[in-house]
Amino acid sequence: MFLGSRLLANQTWPFRAGLGAKSMKVAPGGLIQQGQQRGSEVLHLLLRLGAGLGCIRVKQGTEPGDFIRKPVILSRKDRNLLLSNPGSGLGLVPLLLTLAESKPPVTPAEGAALAAAVTVLLPRIGWILAAAAVGGWIAHDDSSTGAIIGVAAAPLPLLLFWRPTWWSAPGLAIGLGWLGVAGAFPAIAGQARGIWTRAVLGAAGFWWLSLAEIVLHKRLLLGPASSLRDLVSMEWLALGAVWAAAAALLPLFVRGRNVGTDLLGALVWATATAVASEQLAKAVGASDPRGLVGAAATAAVLSVLAQALRRT
Repeated sequence: MFLGSRLLANQTWPFRAGLGAKSMKVAPGGLIQQGQQRGSEVLHLLLRLGAGLGCIRVKQGTEPGDFIRKPVILSRKDRNLLLSNPGSGLGLVPLLLTLAESKPPVTPAEGAALAAAVTVLLPRIGWILAAAAVGGWIAHDDSSTGAIIGVAAAPLPLLLFWRPTWWSAPGLAIGLGWLGVAGAFPAIAGQARGIWTRAVLGAAGFWWLSLAEIVLHKRLLLGPASSLRDLVSMEWLALGAVWAAAAALLPLFVRGRNVGTDLLGALVWATATAVASEQLAKAVGASDPRGLVGAAATAAVLSVLAQALRRT
């Protein structure tokens, strides 16, 4: 794969330059196009990282076929796109829209693109409006599911008002749960700045995952509760505290100074998190967390990889 890293890194995106008064008057079709433009940024970044694990081939010199490998330098913007994109968790929008019995006014793909575009323009208001719109539409057909979406979305703007780029991150816990490694989510939450932000994200990931189990009627970690009321009364919600503590303490184990030291620290951290989760689940009478060993291994890899990206 031949990609020009300089061209990608220095690419000027029209969407960025077009912010202003006119942007607030863009028609829905234009917002969808802007959402797709935002997605192309993430795609280009993933292509840059995917070509040789962070290295890509760039043309050098005047002779045809004269190539060398050059490491990709991730800017702060690249890292935000990769780790804390305000629209990253909005990939749940099309999945949520499929829960509605009545046909929504837009297709799930258009809804996701529109939500991402509005969120980029107005991170806080856009995210809240997108969550309210999706939850309200689903509640029209199923009030219980709409209520679950509401109680999932409501805490993030209140607890992390100054961190809107992370509000959608707990949705990644559901994706990991679908893959059978939900317990790896604290490694993602642990990449945020600030101990409070990390702790809230860790607990929110467990909360969203537990709510998703009810909606999907599928075991993603511990198994679905019969209802929202039963969920909030269950003692095993205390497992969310383990995720919160694990996310908050991750930087103490993985500091990003040396790959070997980071790997050792990540293994200790992931093992301690897995053991604590298993023991707490037994103490409160819950089933063993699903995919505990695989989640621990995934968490260790993710935490080390995140620090390696920061060092490049």
